[in-house]
Amino acid sequence: MSYFPITVLLTLAVTTNIHAGDVTSGLMEKLKANGKADAVLSMPSIMSSVLSNPMMSLLSGNDKTNFMTGLMKQMTSASQAPFLNALQSLGVKDTQPFWVANKISMKGVGAPVINALSALPGVFEIREPFRVNLVNPVERGDNSSFSRRSGDAQWGVQRIGACSVWDRTKGDGVLVANIDTGVAADHEALSGNYAGKFHDAYGGHTEDEPYDDGGHGTHTMGTICGQTNGIGVAPDARWVACKGLGNDGGTEVMLSECAQWILDLEEKPVVVSNSWGGGQAGKWYNDEITAWQQAGIVPVFAIGNSGPNCGTANSPGDQPNLISVGATQQSNDIMAKFSSRGPLKGTKTIKPEVAAPGQNVLSAWPDGSYQSLSGTSMATPHVAGAVALMKAANPSITYKQIYQKLTSTTDKPTVASGDLKCSGSTNQKYPNNAYGYGRINVAKAMA
Repeated sequence: MSYFPITVLLTLAVTTNIHAGDVTSGLMEKLKANGKADAVLSMPSIMSSVLSNPMMSLLSGNDKTNFMTGLMKQMTSASQAPFLNALQSLGVKDTQPFWVANKISMKGVGAPVINALSALPGVFEIREPFRVNLVNPVERGDNSSFSRRSGDAQWGVQRIGACSVWDRTKGDGVLVANIDTGVAADHEALSGNYAGKFHDAYGGHTEDEPYDDGGHGTHTMGTICGQTNGIGVAPDARWVACKGLGNDGGTEVMLSECAQWILDLEEKPVVVSNSWGGGQAGKWYNDEITAWQQAGIVPVFAIGNSGPNCGTANSPGDQPNLISVGATQQSNDIMAKFSSRGPLKGTKTIKPEVAAPGQNVLSAWPDGSYQSLSGTSMATPHVAGAVALMKAANPSITYKQIYQKLTSTTDKPTVASGDLKCSGSTNQKYPNNAYGYGRINVAKAMA
């Protein structure tokens, strides 16, 4: 590959009077304060061009996914080449180009590099990486009553009707995934169905051996497919995981790396559970989510723990191309006070889509024990587990069909008057911006 000197590229931008890139004020302030900063060079999305390719409607299954990812790699490579050439000319080595979204990550670059890049021709933005948080549990329960072994399913697993379909399927070998703080693969609830694939995008370990230094990821995976103490919705499902977060959250670079790793797996998971988010109306993860959908992977996201006020839904959960999940309490399916409410900021879009049990949820913990936690992080894997059951029973079922079945067969608890106001009308009970279409009932969805 030949590389043009940066002076030639800069001269081209000036003499041809072509639009150059934008640099966000936040990045400039960080550079002014610290001298160097991590940055993302974001170019226009290629996803609409990929989806409009005629082959996308002619192919299916792995053939479609392989064609899509190959086209994404080809198109992003062509789009990013001038910037990667410039970065090499500038002596910047710590870069990470992505194909799952059209962007390049740069670590520890200074103002001279940013200024040189921003002068290049094209439509692009240079900004700080978006940061997200774990949707942290709002409370820990008293586990003293859970020290015994029990064959009974936990209350949330029972509440969504999972036990009623276990005579048909318990997940029967389908592959599930989460993006979280990692998973403790040696826990008794998860050691028997680990599928042998783990990736650490957070950077805590140099080898991709499963670990969890936070607990959050082990807990959420336990709810999806844990095999002991009645904690898992789909206990016969197999799991893989990508560590994209630590206790301090994570960056879009880590999370995009996880999304890309999942798409590169030879065997794709049927669902990815995401109990993380931050900010509102953020579209930065939409290409990753769309790519998952096209590959037959169902994206499930927590709506956040910023309730009970209206319009508190977090991103990416507040976006329209996924299934977002609110949390209900054990008593009478009351909507949890902490659960974020919709609508999507600046719109009338109903959020979340559905609700699931999220209070006092018992699941696995990395030290080998079990921990009771509350939050939309705990509700989300109930829905992911339900998707696993549906896919095991009907491997050809699509995202749209799953969405339709989950949202049209819900149980509909009484909605508080304050939550009805979030939808702009006290007359329309469902859907609403607290429960969405209701609390899921996978037994009805699979009937």
